[in-house]
Amino acid sequence: MYNLLCVVSTFNSMWVLSSIEVGLSVLAIVLNLLTILTFVKTPSLRTPSNILILSLAITDFGVGAVVEPAYCTQLFARLGKPLKMINPDFYASMVVINAFSGVLATVLNLLIILTFVKTPSLRTPSNILILSLAITDFGAGALLQPVYCTAFLAVMTKNIILKNTVEVFRPSSFILTNASLFTITAITVDRFLALHLHLRYQELVTTKRTVIVLIVLWTSSVLLCVFLLYLEAHFAMVIVSVVLLLSLLSINIGLMLRIASIIRQHAAHIQLQQQVMNALQPGEAVNIKRSVNVMYYILGAFFLCNFPFICVILMQTFNKKLHDFVTVNVARTILMMNSSINPVIYFWRIHDMRKVALQLLRSLRRKNREYMTCESVTEDD
Repeated sequence: MYNLLCVVSTFNSMWVLSSIEVGLSVLAIVLNLLTILTFVKTPSLRTPSNILILSLAITDFGVGAVVEPAYCTQLFARLGKPLKMINPDFYASMVVINAFSGVLATVLNLLIILTFVKTPSLRTPSNILILSLAITDFGAGALLQPVYCTAFLAVMTKNIILKNTVEVFRPSSFILTNASLFTITAITVDRFLALHLHLRYQELVTTKRTVIVLIVLWTSSVLLCVFLLYLEAHFAMVIVSVVLLLSLLSINIGLMLRIASIIRQHAAHIQLQQQVMNALQPGEAVNIKRSVNVMYYILGAFFLCNFPFICVILMQTFNKKLHDFVTVNVARTILMMNSSINPVIYFWRIHDMRKVALQLLRSLRRKNREYMTCESVTEDD
């Protein structure tokens, strides 16, 4: 009994330590990345003294992005045998978290989709890209997370039939993750074109062309999934996925910096800014900076949710000894929670979408009341 208490105590202390390290890692990444971007976007700060501070921020960012995640992975790996005693509770907690996140993602993203269906005025090229992202997030909440919960239940109950249903998780996750990443990149490119093309944006970026681009992106996601599954080799699959992910993230970051530069130039030349704004669609002219901010939030949420999983998979691919069940599944759960975070960003940052969604909810509530009233009258008769 005493040994068991010591084991559980050790497990809890290491778990707390790893949680603190994860928090510190995320904090170090966000704050130091903010410092680096501040230097990049503000030439007046580039004095000799501040350049030394920039160098320190880069090293601190490296510690938060590489060293601390590696340390957390080692802490999880050292838990070893005690995990077997804690696994039932861990399974139960994963089922609860993923079930809640899945329901939230399904409901909120379905509301986003219905808002687009009911409101033709929202069907601009930029919003159609957000609709595509909402569809991928809806798929994650309605398909991936329930199947993921089923996988945990299959292990807990040792049910062979449930285990067979989990086979759909791998290809579905590949398709939805790739489609999500491609769509986020398309959103960034769209915001860049809106600022870069000026007068030609409305002429070149049309709803029809945006739909065609999305069809190509979704088709590419399916074909890439087939290719990755055909590789079979886990190492090659991980390398291809990570290279693709890092390449697209680099493109997004590069375009974000360019967008920030263009906005700064427009702010310095107010007349030019007015001309550019008047050239865009009325809805976009008012909300151009807000739409760029939405893009920042979406990309930031994607990075924060995917970063832990990328680190864990890379470390475990190159070092088999670091393989740990808990670490992988916690990182995967954080990754899938991105699907419930995105719709919150839409409702928080996009006023028109929030307004239409609230009107839709009020309409549904009113119809429900009318239906209940009719039912009660029928029963009285």
